[in-house]
Amino acid sequence: MSSPRHLARLLLLIVLFSSLRARAILPPEIYDQEARNSAIIAIARVVRVEEISRNEHSTTKNVVFQREKGLSRDVPEVFSGTCSSVESGQTPLIGGTIYYYPDKGERVLVTIQVNGGMITSYTPLTPELENEIRQHGIRNITFMGKARLNEAVPLPPRPGP
Repeated sequence: MSSPRHLARLLLLIVLFSSLRARAILPPEIYDQEARNSAIIAIARVVRVEEISRNEHSTTKNVVFQREKGLSRDVPEVFSGTCSSVESGQTPLIGGTIYYYPDKGERVLVTIQVNGGMITSYTPLTPELENEIRQHGIRNITFMGKARLNEAVPLPPRPGP
């Protein structure tokens, strides 16, 4: 029997894919939740990018990664994910699809549903992002296809004596 968490995740995936097929743009929270619930969250280096298929709208790619630091449990040393890119001459569909453009050798923060599954976020690593992850993990990061640091909210001044 499935746990309530598994059923909730399955329902989220059904809604996500149904919305994508209907060409709906999803609220940012959905993209963030999908990335956070991914089985693979890691800092990794792109080892290989392989074209799987191509049509008039996009190119599907398989991206192979070498783990540098796993940020979720049991991240394999080498893992992969699929994504879509829009190349020259292609016309993207309107909707909630986020396109990625991986490059061999690039260091990234990546989230993938499951090993070999859909890439849920892909962000080239910057010194600022790497420092934030080193200090706080991903708790101060919002995902919407790409990781973004949450801006610090200044604390109100303390009342004086």
